[in-house]
Amino acid sequence: AEISLLRAEVLQLRAEAAAPARSGAAGGFLTAHRTLEERARACEEAESYVMVACFTLDHPAVIAYLEQVRARGVVVRVLYSGRGEAMTIVQAPRLRRLRACGCEVRAHVGAPLHAKVMLTEQVVVLGSGNRTAAGEAHSERGVSLRGLPEQQLREQRQWFEQLFEAAGPFEFWA
Repeated sequence: AEISLLRAEVLQLRAEAAAPARSGAAGGFLTAHRTLEERARACEEAESYVMVACFTLDHPAVIAYLEQVRARGVVVRVLYSGRGEAMTIVQAPRLRRLRACGCEVRAHVGAPLHAKVMLTEQVVVLGSGNRTAAGEAHSERGVSLRGLPEQQLREQRQWFEQLFEAAGPFEFWA
């Protein structure tokens, strides 16, 4: 009888543990500040890659997050809009810092890259704000998507990889 009770308890615990996985993706709407916090969390949790697609990137905290994740041996790829109007005064030196620590940095060519996306193997963080200090001060919104099906994560990674492979070298634009 005791064995039967233990088996029943094990089955119940397994069902409870599997319940969140079956519930699908969890999404949350974020303020500009919470979007920044979610980017930090995504970097902390990343195990194999962090991919960033953005119009501009010069926010000191985001640069620091990416440097820290790269120091752990995680692949970091940054794709920014290579058009001149996207370049902020401090962006080039900060992108050079990322390159210096081993991050792969490329400039999107063609139409402006206006996406604001951070991808890891666990989360997609999207937002309306540029990854700049000014962007955080604006009235922006973001979304964090966790628990996406593997297929959707794979599609997002393929989207990024396609843009990254077609991008120009960083040196040309900086």
